[in-house]
Amino acid sequence: MDKHAVNEPRGNPRADVAHIASEVIAQYRRLGGVGFAYGQGSVFTGFSEDADLDINLVWDRPCPPPRQERPVALLCDALHEPVQFDTASLALDKLWVDGRQVDVVHHSKETFEQMLEQVRCGDGWQESIWPLPLFAVAGFFYGVLLDDAYGEGAQAHATLAQFPEVLVRKTHEALSGNFPFYQGELTACARREDGWLFHELLGKLLRDTYIA
Repeated sequence: MDKHAVNEPRGNPRADVAHIASEVIAQYRRLGGVGFAYGQGSVFTGFSEDADLDINLVWDRPCPPPRQERPVALLCDALHEPVQFDTASLALDKLWVDGRQVDVVHHSKETFEQMLEQVRCGDGWQESIWPLPLFAVAGFFYGVLLDDAYGEGAQAHATLAQFPEVLVRKTHEALSGNFPFYQGELTACARREDGWLFHELLGKLLRDTYIA
């Protein structure tokens, strides 16, 4: 029986995750240029057994392989269509593998190292972009190295062993500096019953508070 026609997990969740991750990485590794791979999210950190799998590949290339080269057709279950997104330095493949949703995120090594450097310098959280460097780096730090043949992933992880104090300082300074503005604007919005702007500003304030 063609395995891609099977749309149900095989049994033990941990065994299934290890099997799927190994199979996914092996197919992409055939393209050449994979530096290392890691898993992030609730399954890999042990908080869930049935959530989506988030697998990140860091490529030793100027940019990830183009979508037509990536082995989504070989990996994706027959009952689902893979969905692909591409930017200049990052790509995403959304797949179903053995009945489980798998998101494969591709970073160029240069982009990944830029995110690490931003966070080590206390930045990478100020803009509303995806992926937000701070969240991406935190996902890497708390994640699991799945494939690291050359030790590049372990080396990158070691640079994060000490939490950057400059990040604490910059986020606290931003929150304390911006709070009077938010307080005044939120009060004004409440007085004129401007619910849309109120919640937009409140969302930004809560995000800054959460990060700080």
